[in-house]
Amino acid sequence: MQGFPATSHRETLGFAKEDQLQTPTMCHAGAPNFDEAENAVVMQRVFQTLGLVDAPPEDEFDRFTRLACNMLDVPVALVSIVQEDLDRQYFKSAIGLTGIWAEQRQTPLSHSFCQIVKRQNRPLVVEYAPDDVRVHGNLAITELNVRAYLGVPINGPDGTPIGALCAIDSRARHWRQSQTDAMVDLAACVDDQIQLRARRHGIAVHA
Repeated sequence: MQGFPATSHRETLGFAKEDQLQTPTMCHAGAPNFDEAENAVVMQRVFQTLGLVDAPPEDEFDRFTRLACNMLDVPVALVSIVQEDLDRQYFKSAIGLTGIWAEQRQTPLSHSFCQIVKRQNRPLVVEYAPDDVRVHGNLAITELNVRAYLGVPINGPDGTPIGALCAIDSRARHWRQSQTDAMVDLAACVDDQIQLRARRHGIAVHA
């Protein structure tokens, strides 16, 4: 199978008051008591409104993945939106991806390194995936031919991580700190594009 060449979210995101979830209440353990499934539905609605999932590719995002490919000399770069509730990562942009994954523009999380970036909210640097204990069991290695990976967080309108901008190679790589820094700067541009769209749709953005 081909992969590539060798308070609640609804309040935070600025929905109208009558369309908001109730403000989460604190339970005895100190954790917010709110319906996570309903919050996931809200986030799916936001992503769809902003054209981040289940929408055609757009040059506004493809330009960032093209730059990543050129700057880091890699065959593949992705803007990946991670949705744990749907067990998928959706590729808003996927430069260099081939085969069924390019057609579907998504993979299950069993094939996702980007979920680690989102969960930890920091860059993930993998120089040779089969030997890296953090990812060596990930199916992206065998089914998408991922060997090296450099991913940095991208954020939603409320400033929380929603996925990753990543660069991928089919061979082992030594990533330089300057390359990580460049990807962080590029991811900030992706964030700016998301916030610009949010403002156009009247969705509150993180200051």
